Amino acid sequence: MERDSNPLKPSLSSIIPVNSEVTYWIRGEDLEVYGPVTLGELKSWVEEDRAGNGTWVRKEVGDWSLWESYPELMELSSTQEFLQATFISRLLAFLIDYALLVIAVSFAMIVAWGDFEIFQKEVGSLAEMMRRLQSPVYAEMSLYMKLIMEGAHILYFGWFLGRPFQTLGKKIMGIRVVDSEGRPLTRGRGWMRGLASVISLQFFWVGYWIAIFNPGLRSLHDWLVQTRVVKGAPPEEKR
Repeated sequence: MERDSNPLKPSLSSIIPVNSEVTYWIRGEDLEVYGPVTLGELKSWVEEDRAGNGTWVRKEVGDWSLWESYPELMELSSTQEFLQATFISRLLAFLIDYALLVIAVSFAMIVAWGDFEIFQKEVGSLAEMMRRLQSPVYAEMSLYMKLIMEGAHILYFGWFLGRPFQTLGKKIMGIRVVDSEGRPLTRGRGWMRGLASVISLQFFWVGYWIAIFNPGLRSLHDWLVQTRVVKGAPPEEKR
């Protein structure tokens, strides 16, 4: 067979680039464009919290799109953004926060109603204690206590979760709340989650306990507001 020696015919090596690794361009929070970077470099950026879910990305050829539209990038951020918090860490964080609320609300009620005559009398027996607990005054105060606790619950959780911070309990346990795409909650979604968590408190906290029975460990309020609890400090704290 005669060998083709036509110098104008392109060789296979000239058709396929020597370095065919896909590169990406990133638009940062400062609106500056960074790149090109490889998947390996992006992995280190995710670990440094310089990129991840919610970041605008484009390949060498293509339009700008969110990080979540690239499956290969989601694999990089899944271990960083969606490292699921354990049920025990969530439970302990909630108990810390709830105890803090109970102490604060109880102190406020003692200051407001501590001079009531019913509080000044000593309890001489168990029967006397039960009689007081069944009195209309205690029934009324229990209702007020419930309403005040639920209001304080919404304010506390809504305020601290509606920004890239944590409640005290979650900070101690090293966990945080993000939306379904791994981004910090907006102010509105934080308030919505605070309100939804009050619904989870009803009927012996059934909305919280259902987290045990689903793979994502998501409580009722997580399903309602599309949030999840993950490990790690908020991005602003890392920086």
